[in-house]
Amino acid sequence: RGEVNRKNGPKQLAIFRREFERLVKRWGCEDWRYYFDLATLAESKAQVSRNLTGRACTVTLGVDWPCDNSPDELRKTARHEAAHMVTAELSCLAGARWVTKDEVDHADELTVRRLERILR
Repeated sequence: RGEVNRKNGPKQLAIFRREFERLVKRWGCEDWRYYFDLATLAESKAQVSRNLTGRACTVTLGVDWPCDNSPDELRKTARHEAAHMVTAELSCLAGARWVTKDEVDHADELTVRRLERILR
């Protein structure tokens, strides 16, 4: 038996998006603008691409999945991508050339506040 690819389209994107938006709201990551896209991804089922300065994030759902793309699996994948937004500031700052201690402290505090919301 060969690998079966599942195609994602607007219906799957809507399920994925609803769960992602529900979680980022619940986890306190509402201070970003989110854009959603369907595209071919080489190495993953979905990804987030963040711009810290503009507080903008593109969330991409892969078109072709080599596995089940059931609603439960779409929601699980959305949860994983939303979790990346909990650490967004720290992750973005880690890749920056020049970062001040105040910026790191601020990002750390944001992350802790979000984790408090998740862990209650």
